[in-house]
Amino acid sequence: MSDLDDSDDRNDAPSTSRRNYLGTLAGLAVTPALSAVGSAHSENVITIVGRGETAHYEFTASGDVEKVEENGGTINSYDQISGSTVTGRTTREPDSYAFDGEITDFETDAPVDVTINGQSADPAGGSGSSEESDESEETEEEEEDETDDVDASGYSNVVDIVEAGADNDGNASIHSVLNSVAGEDTLVKFPPGTYKMSGTLRVTGLEKFGMVGTDATIDVSPTNGYVCKLGTYKSPIGDLEVKGLTADISAGGAGGRVFECHANDSLEISDVTIEGEHDTAGKGPMLVGVHSSGGSGTVSNVSMPDGGADVSGGRGGTGLLVSNYHTGSVTIRDCHIGPFPDNGIYCSNSSGDVHVEGGFVENTNVAGVRLDGDDCSLTGTEFVYDTNISGFGGQRPVRCDGGDIEIDDIHVDMSINQTEAIRVMSGAQSVSIEDCSMDLHGDVRDGISVVSGAGPVTTNDNDINGEARYDVFEY
Repeated sequence: MSDLDDSDDRNDAPSTSRRNYLGTLAGLAVTPALSAVGSAHSENVITIVGRGETAHYEFTASGDVEKVEENGGTINSYDQISGSTVTGRTTREPDSYAFDGEITDFETDAPVDVTINGQSADPAGGSGSSEESDESEETEEEEEDETDDVDASGYSNVVDIVEAGADNDGNASIHSVLNSVAGEDTLVKFPPGTYKMSGTLRVTGLEKFGMVGTDATIDVSPTNGYVCKLGTYKSPIGDLEVKGLTADISAGGAGGRVFECHANDSLEISDVTIEGEHDTAGKGPMLVGVHSSGGSGTVSNVSMPDGGADVSGGRGGTGLLVSNYHTGSVTIRDCHIGPFPDNGIYCSNSSGDVHVEGGFVENTNVAGVRLDGDDCSLTGTEFVYDTNISGFGGQRPVRCDGGDIEIDDIHVDMSINQTEAIRVMSGAQSVSIEDCSMDLHGDVRDGISVVSGAGPVTTNDNDINGEARYDVFEY
């Protein structure tokens, strides 16, 4: 039935190419230099915390280094020390290390917060030459200009919604203004502010449409319906983008479907946050789909850290769904999916390709990521399951329902009453599971379970630790 080849060897060094900030971590305030703070003590503690996007980091100390639990630091198998050089990754959990001497080099491929001995630290320490500073300022200006160009590129109409009459103080609903300006080949810009939304924006059949915000929050009024319904599967938008918006659903009963995004050729969603717990039955904060077989899309840096409430006996909202009618290709990258009473990322009923890369998923019901398709993959994602959820009677980080699936370099930290971390269902045609690490405790029985009838399952270089009885179990 299955071709199982599971060896103990594992190389946990991150394979993601790093962007070297040359001493300046993006977004960090310039406070004490790493070297300056490090030299003030014979032993120091550096703590690195991600901001919801999976960040791979590497640093070198001039003295000895060891992993510690100070400041809530976690101990994970994928954080490694070789001599005085450390490689690791973090999504939002702290990683702490005690070290002697100074930090001589620090690199990361995504923004992180760094402290040394409790003080916020900038790896450069602001000690670069004035020439370097000028170059940094010029680069920032170029990036800002480039962002402005990209925002308006290709659109015939660019509308500032405040100039169009919308209130950005959160006092009056922008519903009528938004619907009046949302038209063909239009980019709607949301300047900084709060925008009250008490109805539904519904646009269909357009060739091109976009919504882009800068420090903009949509304050959602109570609803179990749709807030932004951008296209339908029967009448998708050709090219669709949604970027830089926060939706506040913290008002009681303000869940519903915040963003439903159907594109035909191109879908771009990035830097979108759902703030507040989704507490209405059904739906879920976001649904996406690409409905042309040659179309493609990217959903990146979408954050739903507050998850959803169980308001209907374990059948509440799902975090992020891929439309049943999706036939193109979509990549879901570096998304943070909080606890949901239903699936976290559901990609099981479409005929298109889905690729989940990076990100963080915690304590969802049924499955954190649920896959089915001719070409689906899951790589670099971190799962934390430490709270039991009632309802469906199943709570697994990964479920492979069907098709051909590749799973690579994921990490699972699991300590709940559940049979396995990864379940391969009978409909799966082929599944490859490689270079994954699992810390399994509590009543978790298996690392991987394979249901009778499944196609070939290949496992290789997986590191499964803890109290599980079986690394791989075949039903």
